[in-house]
Amino acid sequence: MMEDLGGPTLSAPRRLITADWLDRRVSVLDYDDFVLQGQSRAEALISEIDLSAYAPGPLELAVTPDGRRAVIAVGPGFFQGGVGALISAGEVPGGGVVLVVDLLTAEVLAELATPEPPMGVVITQDGATAYTANYGDDETPGNTVTQIDLVTLQVVGSVIVGDRPEQLALMGDLLTVNAASDGTAVVLDTTANPPIVLGSALTSSDPSYPLWMEEFPDQVLMTDSQGPGGVSLVEITAPAMPSSLTHLEVEGIPYAIDRIDGALEVVVLATRFTSVDLHRLTVGAFDLVSSGPPVNVAVGGFPLGVHVSDNKAVFAVPGDGQVVVVDLEDGQTSIHPWPSEPGPTFVAEAPAIDP
Repeated sequence: MMEDLGGPTLSAPRRLITADWLDRRVSVLDYDDFVLQGQSRAEALISEIDLSAYAPGPLELAVTPDGRRAVIAVGPGFFQGGVGALISAGEVPGGGVVLVVDLLTAEVLAELATPEPPMGVVITQDGATAYTANYGDDETPGNTVTQIDLVTLQVVGSVIVGDRPEQLALMGDLLTVNAASDGTAVVLDTTANPPIVLGSALTSSDPSYPLWMEEFPDQVLMTDSQGPGGVSLVEITAPAMPSSLTHLEVEGIPYAIDRIDGALEVVVLATRFTSVDLHRLTVGAFDLVSSGPPVNVAVGGFPLGVHVSDNKAVFAVPGDGQVVVVDLEDGQTSIHPWPSEPGPTFVAEAPAIDP
């Protein structure tokens, strides 16, 4: 559990948190106003958190279950090279750090070093631990996952998982991360501190983003950006010997994935660089099928993540500098411009805090 922060009791509505990467800022918006009511960024904005001291800027983030804190990965990700040119990122500096930020007071509570610049972040359900996938940069290619104690605000340790890890997913005592350059989905045991690698499975030449569904504890999904592009279903009945069972091809370059609440379906975003396709896939026990034709969104860029709630998919599109809301019932799309391009890189939901 999180420690008592002391001081006056503060409250907040449900919020949408955006990582405004090269602007070196985090935006905090009223979730209901922005996502459900369709208000603009300016209308729904609650506050901005200045991170101008942290180059290149907040790339991805995760919010603690109590809605109070964000764990933020500052780094370039894979936007220093050709992908960065495609989203008009310009010259992106290397380096990075993990920040723990109080979303109510805007205070940076901790600056934590990882072996290489971080990218993806996940937090345990009790809010006590975070893990980062350390992708690295052009000068320091990453190959580690770092464990962070969110009570003491200290790094517990790091473990080598394979070349260029990007994103992570948790299920019980297991953690899955992609090793993009190795082509593998890697399974780790989090009962060790730091976690230990149990096994890995080849999925493609560029695995990208894992996702667990609690209904199917013996399998994990992994988007594959290329070689071939699509989504793989990996069996982890024996976590030390995972194996790739099914691969469903998805057009474009699939990357971000999230499940639809109350349904055995997931949303997968596939960039075409000048537009983004939103695919829906139905998941079964060792089975994966398309739920129908994709929704094409006319925004150019490369989304790193997608958040699904209230039957709406919300995602940032670095490139054109937009945040997009897609109604999953009727496919209606709202596109919200941000103050500058390439714009935000990631979104997350922070639950309401009652006084």
